[in-house]
Amino acid sequence: MSDAIDVNAFCPAGNVDIIVLACGDGDMRRLCEEVRLCGVRCEIASTDESVAPELLEVASGYINLGAAIQQQRQTDENNPNQQVPLERSSR
Repeated sequence: MSDAIDVNAFCPAGNVDIIVLACGDGDMRRLCEEVRLCGVRCEIASTDESVAPELLEVASGYINLGAAIQQQRQTDENNPNQQVPLERSSR
């Protein structure tokens, strides 16, 4: 991760309650930590296969995209017009 990422761009003047990083790269750990220090929830949306454990350690929550895709596929088979809500684990 580049040190050039400005956390203020992610947490402008307290207008943000939650940020979801659609990334599992461990290089995002520092960004996640900084966002949380601003008092903002930082959740990770990724798959179990590609999310770094060190990123999950500092995240507020985790959205398992692999499970969500699997659930949606099963729902589509039974009822193509129904959407499945995402399951999240919080910390």
